[in-house]
Amino acid sequence: MHKSKKEKESHPMPDAMEAAERRLKEKHKDKNDNTSTNEEVAALQAKVSELEGLRDQMLRKAADFENAKRRLDREKESFSNYAFEQVLSKFLPILDNFDRALEHFSNSEAPQSEIEGIQLIHKQMTDLLVEFQVKPMEALGQPFDPNFHEAIGQIGSDQPEGIIVNELRKGYFFKDKVLRPASVQVSSGSLSPQEGQE
Repeated sequence: MHKSKKEKESHPMPDAMEAAERRLKEKHKDKNDNTSTNEEVAALQAKVSELEGLRDQMLRKAADFENAKRRLDREKESFSNYAFEQVLSKFLPILDNFDRALEHFSNSEAPQSEIEGIQLIHKQMTDLLVEFQVKPMEALGQPFDPNFHEAIGQIGSDQPEGIIVNELRKGYFFKDKVLRPASVQVSSGSLSPQEGQE
């Protein structure tokens, strides 16, 4: 049964109703889209903050690791130096005896081959010390310094007071540290009349 033209005109136009419904749906969809977008942005910001926190933790751990590694290296070097010092300190008296033997043989009528043999051994010993960064102190003619020298006494001399005039036992450095101070006699700055006559 067909509706009359009049009945059709009394109802709103179907196209207008459909358009209004579409607009309502789009509005509702936009609102839902905005809500979900805001939630996604908040979630992403939370993840970024979490990643930045993890990055900071990682950098702190890396710095702690490097500091621990440097500390262990320093401790290892310190222990190694201590061990070397102990061994080298025990070795120096042996070298002192070789120095005395060499001086004795040089002033005696010993065969040249024996003197050369002792000189060769002495050179090997001093070369070994150089290899381990041990070097002798130069004390004679230097001002007395308690950081490097051990005073055994004062003697009259033509040198100014406080100048080292006799070395009784050679001193040595290990790297930049005193391994053994030099045992020395220091000038008192004047000769007594008896010493002048001698």
